[in-house]
Amino acid sequence: SSGINAEWPLRPGEIDDKEEFFERLKAYWTLKRQARNGVPLLRRLQVTHTRSINPDEEKVDKEQLVKCQRLRHDLERARLLVELIRKREKRKKYRLRLCVDTTA
Repeated sequence: SSGINAEWPLRPGEIDDKEEFFERLKAYWTLKRQARNGVPLLRRLQVTHTRSINPDEEKVDKEQLVKCQRLRHDLERARLLVELIRKREKRKKYRLRLCVDTTA
């Protein structure tokens, strides 16, 4: 770092230059980490998977899953329909060009 003072928090409007702001921000967090002897400032995220014990919640979750699956299926059908329409219109355009070219 180029001798940047790592005071924080910065007051609004104190720094107009974006580069200087990010340099000061980096310096601040670097000093915080050095103060902890290089130990990360945040612990690793510990994810625990818990199952819903409440049968009503499970029922709601299953209903939502079914709705999402139906929606995905409907959207896929719509996507395929749009693709077919696009191809049809492309063929119509090609045939129209052929007609125009042969009559000209």
